[in-house]
Amino acid sequence: MIGILGQGKTALSVYAYLEKNKKDIEVWSQELIPVRDHESTLLAWIDRCDQIIISPGVCPHKEPYGHLPAWMIYTDIDIFFQKVCTHNIIVVTGTNGKTSLVEMMVGIIQAHGLKAWGCGNNEVPVLDVLDKIEKDDWVVLELSSFQLYWLHDIPCLKAAVVTSFAQDHLNWHKNMQEYRQSKAKILEKSSIVFVPDGFVHKPGVQYWDQSFQHEGLKEHLMFAGRIYSKVADSLKNSPLLYPLHQAFELAMSLGFNQNIILDYLSQWHPSEHRFEHYFLEGIHWINDTKATNLEAAYAALKSLGVEKKKIYMILGGEAKGQNLKEVESFYDHADRFFLIGKAAQEFATFLKDKATLVGTLEGFFNILPSIQKPDLVLFAPACASLDQFKNYKDRGECFSRLLHLYKG
Repeated sequence: MIGILGQGKTALSVYAYLEKNKKDIEVWSQELIPVRDHESTLLAWIDRCDQIIISPGVCPHKEPYGHLPAWMIYTDIDIFFQKVCTHNIIVVTGTNGKTSLVEMMVGIIQAHGLKAWGCGNNEVPVLDVLDKIEKDDWVVLELSSFQLYWLHDIPCLKAAVVTSFAQDHLNWHKNMQEYRQSKAKILEKSSIVFVPDGFVHKPGVQYWDQSFQHEGLKEHLMFAGRIYSKVADSLKNSPLLYPLHQAFELAMSLGFNQNIILDYLSQWHPSEHRFEHYFLEGIHWINDTKATNLEAAYAALKSLGVEKKKIYMILGGEAKGQNLKEVESFYDHADRFFLIGKAAQEFATFLKDKATLVGTLEGFFNILPSIQKPDLVLFAPACASLDQFKNYKDRGECFSRLLHLYKG
C-alpha cells in the first residue's frame, strides 16, 4: 500500500495521480487524529505502508514525524523526475524571487514558439501536468527547501539556479546549515548553475551578475556590464529588477535568442500581489504580500528611495523563526510601522516609537482616517500569512478588498 501523508494541494494531486494509475492508497492527516493519539496512530499507519508520499509542509523535526523511516519517504517531485519524458528541465529555488523567475523563463521559452510548463512550488502541482508534457517541451520547476529536504535524487538538468539566500523558515529547518543544504541539492547534476555570491564555492558554479545595481542604471537590462534596453516603467527601482536580470542572464546562458529575450522582458509585468501599485484617495499603495521574509520586505522598502515622502509600512504575521531584531534596519526608511499578526508585539520592541499595533489589516484601515495622511502605504509583511489567512494570496486579496472599500 502507498500512504499519502498530508491533506493539502500536493496530497490531493498525488492521490488523483495514483488513483488514476490504479494504486492501493491510504491517506493519513494529523488534522483527522486526536492529539493524544498522534504517535501511536501514525506508527500503526506506517506499518501498513510499503511507501509513503509526503507533503512538503510536513516537518521532520516535529513530533510525531521524527518516527518516519527515511527509506520509505518519497515526494511527488520524485515521481515526476522518474516519469517525465523531457530532458529540458530548469530547476529554480531560493529564498526570494523564484516564482517571478519561473514566470519569466516560461514566458521567454514560449516567446520562442516552444511549449513550456511552470510547476512545483508555484501552486501548480507537478503531477497535475506530468502526463501532458512531451519530450521536446521545457519544464521550469520551482522547488522550495521543504520539497528539496525530502527529495531522494535529482536528474541531470539543463540549468539549476538559486535566486537568493537569506534567513527564512527556521521554524521548519533545524538551522541555516540545513536550510542551505536543502537548496544546494539541485546543484549536483546541471549543465548550467547560478547561485548568489557566497552561497557555495565549487567548480562550474556561476554567480549572478550585479552590474545593474550601479546607481543610474537600475531601469536598464544589463549583462556583463553592457546596457541592452530599458525595463517597463512599473518596474523601475522595483525589487523585481533582480529576478528580471536573472532571467536575462539565465536565458542568454541557455542560448536563447537575445532579441526575443529582450522584447519579452522589456514588456514583462508581475502577476498579482508582487509589488502591485494602486493610486486611490490621494495615496500611492503597494501590495507586496509575497514579501514573506525580512529580506524581501527590506528590498521593497529600500526600493522606494529617499524622496521626501511620508511612508507607512504594514508588517507582521507568522515570523517563521526569523531574527526579528533585523527589522531595526527598516527604521529610517519609513515614518510609521503598523503591526499585525503573531509577530506584531516582537516587531514593536524593535521599532519602538514608530510602531503602532493594529492587530489586523482591518485594524489598519480603521485607524488610518484618524491619523495624518501618508503619501505612500507599503504592505510588505516580512512574515508568512498562515496565522490569519489561508495563504499569501488570500492576504493580498484581503488587502486589496479593504483598500477599495477605504474612504480617506
